[in-house]
Amino acid sequence: MQIKFGPDNSTVPIRGSATLGDELNAAFDQNKNADLTDHVQLQSLGDRTRVSDESFDLEKQERCKRVNLSPGFKGNACDKGPIHAINTLGGFDSFLDLWETTSEFYFDIHYNKRSELNSVAPFEIHGIAICWENSSVYYVNIPKDLLWSDNSKNECLHLSGSGNKSNVLPLEDMLEMARCRWKRIGEIMGKRGVRKFAWKLKIQIQALKSPAVHAQRFGCQNIAGKSTCFEIIDSSLLLLPPVHIKDGIDMCIVAWILWPDEERSSNPNLEKEVKKRLSSEAAAAANRNGRWKNQMRRAAHNGCCRRVAQIRALCSVLWKLLVSEGLTEALVNIEIPLVNILADMELWGVGLDMEGCLQARKVLGKKLRQLEKEAYKLAGVTFSLYTAADIANVLYGHLKLPIPEGHNKGKQHPSTDKHCLDLLRDEHPIIPIIKEHRTLAKLLNCTLGSICSLSRLSVKTQKYTLHGHWLQTSTATGRLSMEEPNLQDEKGSETNVDYYNINARDYFIPTQDNWLLLTADYSQIELRLMAHFSKDSALIEPLSKPEGDVFTMIAARWTRISEDSVSSHVRDQTKRLVYGILYGMGANSLAEQLDCSPEEASEKIRNFKSSFPGVASWLNEAVAYCRKKGYIETLKGRKRFLSKIKFGNSKEKSKAQRQAVNSICQGSAADIIKIAMINIYSVIVEGVERPDSTSQLATKLHILKGRCRILLQVHDELVLEVDPSVIKEAALLLQTSMENAVSLLVPLQVKLKVGKSWGSLQPFQADH
Repeated sequence: MQIKFGPDNSTVPIRGSATLGDELNAAFDQNKNADLTDHVQLQSLGDRTRVSDESFDLEKQERCKRVNLSPGFKGNACDKGPIHAINTLGGFDSFLDLWETTSEFYFDIHYNKRSELNSVAPFEIHGIAICWENSSVYYVNIPKDLLWSDNSKNECLHLSGSGNKSNVLPLEDMLEMARCRWKRIGEIMGKRGVRKFAWKLKIQIQALKSPAVHAQRFGCQNIAGKSTCFEIIDSSLLLLPPVHIKDGIDMCIVAWILWPDEERSSNPNLEKEVKKRLSSEAAAAANRNGRWKNQMRRAAHNGCCRRVAQIRALCSVLWKLLVSEGLTEALVNIEIPLVNILADMELWGVGLDMEGCLQARKVLGKKLRQLEKEAYKLAGVTFSLYTAADIANVLYGHLKLPIPEGHNKGKQHPSTDKHCLDLLRDEHPIIPIIKEHRTLAKLLNCTLGSICSLSRLSVKTQKYTLHGHWLQTSTATGRLSMEEPNLQDEKGSETNVDYYNINARDYFIPTQDNWLLLTADYSQIELRLMAHFSKDSALIEPLSKPEGDVFTMIAARWTRISEDSVSSHVRDQTKRLVYGILYGMGANSLAEQLDCSPEEASEKIRNFKSSFPGVASWLNEAVAYCRKKGYIETLKGRKRFLSKIKFGNSKEKSKAQRQAVNSICQGSAADIIKIAMINIYSVIVEGVERPDSTSQLATKLHILKGRCRILLQVHDELVLEVDPSVIKEAALLLQTSMENAVSLLVPLQVKLKVGKSWGSLQPFQADH
């Protein structure tokens, strides 16, 4: 992909027709001038990593181009570095007037996360850095600038009794003025139709939803018992009114949607992104624009002025690339609205039954000690069951058990992984003891230990809650992931320990007293997407039937037997075969899944494809399209760029071919559940009436606002907490939002469950 820039620096794609992204961004490009420097480096979508192999260099030459842009800032105003907003001509209110007239701007919040994890105000706000096209970087000191007098003396107002005799103002009057100015800032941040670019928008949203300022920064040591227009917390903090950011754009997500396959940490770094995407001149210019000359000011402002200048520089390049690739619609309609939802999900958290969790840990600890004693007795020596080297020494050295073939190469000690232990299960009675110990130790230390250590006691509800981090840019397919803790990995399997059943999901409960958990899980969504894309009538038919088992019907067709003759074994084999083909498994990998020879697996694949010729044709077409274009597209237009399918070695090409097919379905499934989340959130939080709802349905759903929350997204499943009095309405919203998220050639279906905990869910009945 190559890009040309016209005289006004608007983007002109060399290939392809106009896209919806071009229309959405017409106003943006009309006013968009060149950014901070003369030289901006556009790294191509194919240039994922700096690899020196010759084939990759060909891709780089084909798709990478350096473009010269003329300076966009008249008089080099930006090169003078940041300025305080109060130093604007006319004072702080004049700055607000100027800021309010912008059609788009860039911002970064200067905040600290408070150490009190259970606080109602987890963020302390210190300031905001703002800039827009052709402007300097402005810094708004919070609350100092909110108290600034715009008279000729340009003095900061002080509290009566603070010791300063000049410009004295009563506390109530001073705080009222601060409140009015903060309200104006909130109105600017919440103004629709004005794009607000940031880096890691989610945490900026969270910081402004419950912003606190220390009383000392108002010139008052203790405000307990005093009358203020702000809520007082812990006698020393003022809680400012929440600010809701509307039409924010996260440049971190923009970078990800352009380069989804690049490896990213869970905490993407703006500095690294700037160095990667911009020329050294552009990066240096952005640093100059945001760098304070005074070292103390630079440290005090925590780098937010530099970051906002870097965001502007990055945006001037990446937005053009985004538009030229036709990715704007996927960004604006799906990924950006999702940020606010994830921000709230993190703040709400998930309830934890701490008492039950601690009891389970006690039972597990006792059982592990028993297993260790049994292992020592069987081995005749004491050793650590937590150390692979010790286990290997006991098994292969002390007990002289045979080393499984192929598991003693290039290692410090022979392997003791699960596969090896399975091969040794009949060699010695210590083997099942070791396996059970590992399973229970993982449950105790990794699962229960993790959730207990990461939980915190809520001040509002006096319940323990978990507030994991949702990662929106960590997968190439677009699937969401989670960390600290990763609740998506909680499988819900039950472990029996001395007649005590332990299921980790049992300890995840609603955050509100007497509420219920309501879940909905898509049925065979990736298979349904394969039917939609392939248009295979033989696959569409069973998936369109409201009743019957899908895999039984598919098994009957490809094995050419009646449905009544399909055994549970054949059904299970069919399910493994279908998903193996969908995930691009070869005969060898599929043979392991089906417990047969590679030759038999190849024969099964051929029979399946002959029974479903539309699927076979689509698989070939998907790979051919990716080889021609260099990327695949999801249902809603997101792209995954797979340059290795053209320029890689044979192994890399095979991997890219598998990724091409799998990414279309997995990526589209990610699109669908994100759309469902957006539709649900708009009703339960924003109170928006759904466009497809009748007046009667709208009335029913309206009562859900504030009585229903999205807690988790686990791949194809959503977990909500609901006030029992509106459980029927919540179930209706959840089901219709998920099943009607998109229109396919086959219907989408979900299974609803309800319960007091995640582990005790039962099928939802309408007469619940």
